[in-house]
Amino acid sequence: MIEKSIINEDNIETLLNILKNNKDVVKDLTNTRILPSSYRLYLRSLAGVNDPIDENFFSKSEIKEMRRSVGRSEIAKEAKDKGYYLPKDTIGYSGKDFSVFDALLDPTVNLEMTLGRANFKKDKENNYVLEDKYNFNTKSASVLKDSIDPNKLVDKDLLKATIEEYKKGEVDLAGLARVIGGINLGDQNKGVDIKINLGKIEDNEKKEIAKNETFEIEKFIQRNKENINRLNVYKQNPGLLSLADPGLANQIKGMTNFHPTYTVSDVIDFHDEEIKKKIDYMNKTYGTYSPYSDSDYKGIATLEEILWLKKVLTTTIMIFQNIWKA
Repeated sequence: MIEKSIINEDNIETLLNILKNNKDVVKDLTNTRILPSSYRLYLRSLAGVNDPIDENFFSKSEIKEMRRSVGRSEIAKEAKDKGYYLPKDTIGYSGKDFSVFDALLDPTVNLEMTLGRANFKKDKENNYVLEDKYNFNTKSASVLKDSIDPNKLVDKDLLKATIEEYKKGEVDLAGLARVIGGINLGDQNKGVDIKINLGKIEDNEKKEIAKNETFEIEKFIQRNKENINRLNVYKQNPGLLSLADPGLANQIKGMTNFHPTYTVSDVIDFHDEEIKKKIDYMNKTYGTYSPYSDSDYKGIATLEEILWLKKVLTTTIMIFQNIWKA
């Protein structure tokens, strides 16, 4: 954590002068990909290194995140998802807050702190190309409290006000860094030009992107499938399940006893309907890239289901073996 007491106008000016007087050093250091791109590009901007940036500036994982974001945008466009209200051919709308520390851990935050909202297009070879200008729209940045109007403050007063708000905890480090970057840049047109060739994104990669995007939904569906399997075992032979797994049997009894009119079949139907809702959502959102677009969900078995059924069968065999020996 940065000690707030060292954040003042003089120290910031000293740091900027050191960076600007050592442009070549800053350029060399920021060419290495140890730190996230948002950190490296920010340091370049402070030092006045305005060389254009292309795909070679970014790490493999950062390029992968860009391709994932572009792929998700293309999937939504092709699927005609009504919930996808964002401008076409644009990335950078995750809704996550900018954070200096999250940029180290969250690739989405890092990407958006580097590119903001960037446009992409296809070139003649069908490669996806991202284009952006790295700058800081400080005057419209919502980093200060409502009582401070950045449009009515000269740069020096704006910096002073931001530092005061930072020390009070009203502005986070990312907000302070954004204001410093904007004041240092001076003119939005002086930002760094970025043009990144991401290559082609084929259908198989879009399917993989869609699969990763639906990971949490997939877990939800599988949990409901497991509940259905267990309920069916209980429905067919409550006594057997009571012997094999008394805790689960009591839990199922509680589900049906909670509402006297409910039966085990009603609970099974409920879980089945929840699965159908999720699958309908996935097919609508991801179209032909949905993992369920061309398959019957009832025919999909997971490792968890197989292991659970194996456990039930093994336990059942053990029970009958013990009864036979007795």
